[in-house]
Amino acid sequence: MTHARRAVALAAALTLSLGGCSPVAGTAVTASPLDVGPYPTTAVAPPVLPPIGTVLEGQRMAASVVLPSDVDPSLRRLESTNTGAVPDAQGLRADIRLRRAEIAESHGFLAGFSSSRSTEGEATPTTSVVNLVMRFPAAGAAAAAAREMVAAEPARATVIEHHRDALAQVLVMPRGFIVESFTARGPYVLYQWVQTRNTLDAATNLVAGILDRQGPRIDAFTPTDPVRLTELPADPTGLMAHTLPPAVGAYSATGALHFERDPAGAADAFTAAAVTTVALGRATVYRTENSMSASLLVNTLTSDEMSGGAKQSDAVSGIPDASCFDRGSVSPSRYGCYGTSGRYVFTTRSEHLQDARQQAAAQYLLLGGL
Repeated sequence: MTHARRAVALAAALTLSLGGCSPVAGTAVTASPLDVGPYPTTAVAPPVLPPIGTVLEGQRMAASVVLPSDVDPSLRRLESTNTGAVPDAQGLRADIRLRRAEIAESHGFLAGFSSSRSTEGEATPTTSVVNLVMRFPAAGAAAAAAREMVAAEPARATVIEHHRDALAQVLVMPRGFIVESFTARGPYVLYQWVQTRNTLDAATNLVAGILDRQGPRIDAFTPTDPVRLTELPADPTGLMAHTLPPAVGAYSATGALHFERDPAGAADAFTAAAVTTVALGRATVYRTENSMSASLLVNTLTSDEMSGGAKQSDAVSGIPDASCFDRGSVSPSRYGCYGTSGRYVFTTRSEHLQDARQQAAAQYLLLGGL
């Protein structure tokens, strides 16, 4: 799993909010022979502070944002830079660039979430996609923002089949096309960006396919009253306090699929194990229905590692049934460890095996208070 996008901004917000916090009552961990390295083993509850309200609402929106891979299964590679909750209007620059981010800010941007995927197995992907949903205070603000965003970067207009309300543009590249589309839908602006070496029809059809699903999905979302965004709980499930920091966020099972390497496979695994919440931090923690469900999920995850070519490494001494893997490539996630604690499953990753083990040991102890 990868979750780089805007994680630094959210981690900073939560870190600031943790200043002066006390450990969660009843979760102190006794002395342990486990090697936890420099990592904490005492849970800390993040308080609610106004600066993170936009991010928390964006995290709530995640389950209502369509994954590009749901429309085109060949879009398997997660583009983490453009996936995640938007921290503020300026955070939109990663998706729609500076001028349009300023337009969003001028119209009262409230929250957003984007999901990005590309074709894998290529140095330069054949197709890359961003699907972004932006929320504004009212339908009028969203409609005005969409019109101004299109006008901010003039290009040749194009049509999205069956979506005549989409304001779309095409830029012809030396090899392929870039299509951008803005659709006002109630208080939301639905934005799609497609870059492809395929035909223009392929690009516009991909946008149309996303919009076919995205409109109904966001219609079903229940937004938080703008005046109450600052009251959203920073840790609604209590799981972030028990997840190895720095914090990224807690998502529903559906929302967490945006961060999975194989969303379709993860969706099946989550359903089978009745996963309700996924907490993202330095480690990832999955809350399942019970300990049997946790065993089922961890077996699925480790089997996927083996089938993907990873080789088993020495596990973490002192954690029952824990396992670690070497994925072979030199990267920040070369090594990964898995374990369970009651109904929770946790995973860690690192470019160093010992560090992945230490993270796992600390995460195991953090979950001991639940």
